[in-house]
Amino acid sequence: MESSDAITKLQEKFDNDVESEKYSCILKLFTKINNLRGGKNSVGVENIAAIFMTENHLTQAVAFSDGIYPGNRAVPFSTNIEYLTERLWFTVNFTKMSILLITTSTI
Repeated sequence: MESSDAITKLQEKFDNDVESEKYSCILKLFTKINNLRGGKNSVGVENIAAIFMTENHLTQAVAFSDGIYPGNRAVPFSTNIEYLTERLWFTVNFTKMSILLITTSTI
């Protein structure tokens, strides 16, 4: 994930005034998270092994940028507490509803 090419692309996309070292630190962090996940990014938020929570706009923007974000239905490497809470809340409520539907249909 870390490369001078990736850093250059991020600088061009977001902000050339931000030092390349900052993008490098973000990418190093994402590489560690990806390693902790074993490269498995599409297993759902409830089964994800690691995630970086932050309110830093640049870190979140990089996490969802092309070439960094793994793609459809994948859990990003970085997010904020609101996104994580929303995803977990949906999962919990969906599970409860499924159990209720199964229980109701068997009665």
